[in-house]
Amino acid sequence: MLATLLLAFLPMALLVGASLDGGGDHKDDHDDEEAARPDEEGTGAGEEIDISGPDQLTEGTSGDDTIRGTDGTDTVMGLAGDDDIYLGDGNDGGDLSPEDQQAMDQATSLGEFLDLYEASGVFGAVGGSGNDYIDAGAGNDSITGSQGDDTLRGNLGADYLMDAEGSNALYGGYGDDELYAVDQDGAPDLLDGGANNDYLNGDDGDTMTGGTGSDWFGVDWNEGDAPVTVTDFGQLDPTPAPGALGEFLGIEVDDLDNVSDFTVSQSGSDSIVSINGQQVATLKDVEYAALKAAGGAIYATDGLNYGQPVYA
Repeated sequence: MLATLLLAFLPMALLVGASLDGGGDHKDDHDDEEAARPDEEGTGAGEEIDISGPDQLTEGTSGDDTIRGTDGTDTVMGLAGDDDIYLGDGNDGGDLSPEDQQAMDQATSLGEFLDLYEASGVFGAVGGSGNDYIDAGAGNDSITGSQGDDTLRGNLGADYLMDAEGSNALYGGYGDDELYAVDQDGAPDLLDGGANNDYLNGDDGDTMTGGTGSDWFGVDWNEGDAPVTVTDFGQLDPTPAPGALGEFLGIEVDDLDNVSDFTVSQSGSDSIVSINGQQVATLKDVEYAALKAAGGAIYATDGLNYGQPVYA
């Protein structure tokens, strides 16, 4: 039986819906977009492609392309090469079909959920096989780096960022974002939610930073994985808004029935989350007793969308 040490009952499909419907109101952080990516040696000369109009599929080449989108809805496939993709200010990415939405609602594991989402074909940009840089611009966007060591930036809007292969860096920016870097390939990733209330999910040695707002952290854990690090868990604003939630951490495991020891211990200034004696997560500069008093929690449920919580 697959079980989830999950942070809350909020269905994963609702989280996806939030990423496509919300937004932010802060200054964009890609004013100097050409300088945003460090110089690297790529696979070869590509093309400069300026998309002529929205609502069309644009594909790159086998070289290192620079592709610039429109302020409408763009769909970009980077293909091979180390590509730079700038999507513009529209809402980039398609809508889930009713059939895809139903299947995702019924997913019982995070891996199944992400596989269904990736297969749905709703991404506004897909990086391809190289080491890609994708800047989603303003709007509510859905992007994935695909293969390679990629950098994804959501910027303005409520964005959905996913990368399942390589050592990747995902930056949500402004808005209520969802960041997924679940790959099980032993390559550590960096996830940074930025401003607002974000959902971050990583695995196997990843580092996650929620940023400002009340954030939700998930860990897809298998026995033998390196622990993840959460740099700012529970560090809410000194004067949070009325009704603000605390922060939550959930850990997906293969079988909750085999979890005989689920603990949070203190090591210096850090809290250490362990399952059956194996360290799963390090919460930097966190005193767990104070975290619980502030409304944060680490707890377990069976499945993604249901079950009786078991608190650490």
